[in-house]
Amino acid sequence: MSVPEKMQAVLFDSYGSPDVLHVAEVPVPIPAANEVLVRVRAAGVNPADTGLRAGKYKLFSGSRFPMGLGLDLAGEVAQVGTGVKDFRPGDAVYTFRDAGRPGSYAQYATVSATHLAPKPKTLGFTEAAAVPVAALTALQGLRVRGELKAGQRLLVIGASGGVGTFAVQMGKLLGAHVTGVCSTRNVELVRGLGADEIIDYTRESFVSGGRSWDVILDTVGTDYGASKKALARRGTWVTIVPSPKVVFYTALRMLPGGPRVHTFMAQPEAAQLREVAEWIDSGRLRVLVEKVYPLPEVAEAHRHSESHRARGKLVLELP
Repeated sequence: MSVPEKMQAVLFDSYGSPDVLHVAEVPVPIPAANEVLVRVRAAGVNPADTGLRAGKYKLFSGSRFPMGLGLDLAGEVAQVGTGVKDFRPGDAVYTFRDAGRPGSYAQYATVSATHLAPKPKTLGFTEAAAVPVAALTALQGLRVRGELKAGQRLLVIGASGGVGTFAVQMGKLLGAHVTGVCSTRNVELVRGLGADEIIDYTRESFVSGGRSWDVILDTVGTDYGASKKALARRGTWVTIVPSPKVVFYTALRMLPGGPRVHTFMAQPEAAQLREVAEWIDSGRLRVLVEKVYPLPEVAEAHRHSESHRARGKLVLELP
């Protein structure tokens, strides 16, 4: 596959609103040893992207501008670095770059070969780009952090979002009794994903009624302190939205008898991506994409994401 010297990529020169985003022409990266250069066909849009652009993580990301964006990607192998044996040019692949190296909002991106997996055969590039971050966040949150077991009761807060739609389905695949929390307009959507019960948060609180769950996966930043009574004794609360209060409770879990609270950021795992691809290709896991944006409309995609109204995932298509 011939590779040009220049490519289009989304950059920003300062933290701020979606208006700081722009498309620029930059050099195509060169894969290092054990890396793969991927011709990106589509890139997923995640809250981590909008948070980085807005400056929420600048303590870690610093101020070396311009910066790139994007974690999810699906595309074709364009080149392989030395030491790569499992992939060759033309292979259809998907993965996500680790949070310290964003850059999938670009026509080409380098990725560690150990993080890469074959794209699900039944999905096009656009749908496949919606999978890696959200699906592995759900899987790692439920199985690794939450230690969800068959027969347990699972509550998914934000069941109609990118992570939530995967979590509802994976909870069922792992044998749990699943309750999804969503708004009225998304009740039928979440029911269609297989939820056993649904709580419409516009009408009732999951904290009321004396119910409890063995594992609670919070995808929206719910106040653990005000909601912990919904957690069963020896239950586990897992959140993907860190806050000072959550960090405090996470530290307390190290004490004997402390609460079982976890906050985490998903990591790319090739074996898990292959497992997710098998679930998708066998028809056991659906991928929901609400809207696809061309690259020049990246600011609109970020506004849509920040509205917290997306059902499933948003995706950018690369030219």
